[in-house]
Amino acid sequence: GRHPQSVERAASLEDDLARRDFTVNAMAWHPERGLVDRYGGQGDLERKLIRAVGDPKCRFNEDALRMLRAVRFACRLDFMIEPATKQALAECAPLLDAVARERVGIELEGILSTGHGGDAMLRYPELICAAVPELAAGRGFDQRSVYHAFNVYEHIARVLTVAGELALCDGVAPSSSLMWAAFLHDVSKPERFTVDHAKKARVIMDCLALSHDLVRDVCLLIKYHDKPLRPERSCLLNMMRALSGEGVDTARLIDELMDLKRADTLGKAPSCFYYVETIEEMRALAHELLEAGEPYTLK
Repeated sequence: GRHPQSVERAASLEDDLARRDFTVNAMAWHPERGLVDRYGGQGDLERKLIRAVGDPKCRFNEDALRMLRAVRFACRLDFMIEPATKQALAECAPLLDAVARERVGIELEGILSTGHGGDAMLRYPELICAAVPELAAGRGFDQRSVYHAFNVYEHIARVLTVAGELALCDGVAPSSSLMWAAFLHDVSKPERFTVDHAKKARVIMDCLALSHDLVRDVCLLIKYHDKPLRPERSCLLNMMRALSGEGVDTARLIDELMDLKRADTLGKAPSCFYYVETIEEMRALAHELLEAGEPYTLK
């Protein structure tokens, strides 16, 4: 939709505004004419609403990436998406197939960086599954486990929400590697319960043209997030060794691993919540080992 046969100049400012994506982006200012707001963008800002200009299906057919932009704006600004626009997101979601995957990756990164990616998954599942088709199989997939109160897709969304909210509560921007790891940590579970999620995550992230360092860190977190771990010196040093290598920030990753384990635990059944206390014991001991300069690799 972004490469038409020809380009026509708008005959007027009003015609130009009619081509914009959302009402909040379809306003103009002139020192003499003042605010030009044909589509009620100022009111939508006050109501905290993302609304397509005119027919939302027409706007999304012009550029399917606008759908992910709508979700990114809603997550970043804590806005809602107007009902007709939201309905069009679900109905037009297949249009994302025609969008370059690296552009989809950029928009997903923007959504996840807000810390509200879990909300996006639950509110706009058709669109998120169109962006990452591998997630679709998790919708409604019963995990058949006493440790899980939700299906795979809902569990992933809740883990992503917890990871993002706890980071925001700590007053820090959610880590990109932690958010992607939470987003993809169980992506292959519907295929078979013993699959290597890290390998699947690498394929997805490479396809989205994400950076090598980000892919490396996310795959390390996913690979070891479910590995049994105890609050013991040797056990934690072994994990630090696994999270080491050229260019790897081991101190940051061991913290993010604990964050992912905590979020994963709180995304399960309440009977599992007790494990959070053990996770925090392991985090504290890992900090002590790092501060003491304990060696975890020969180097």
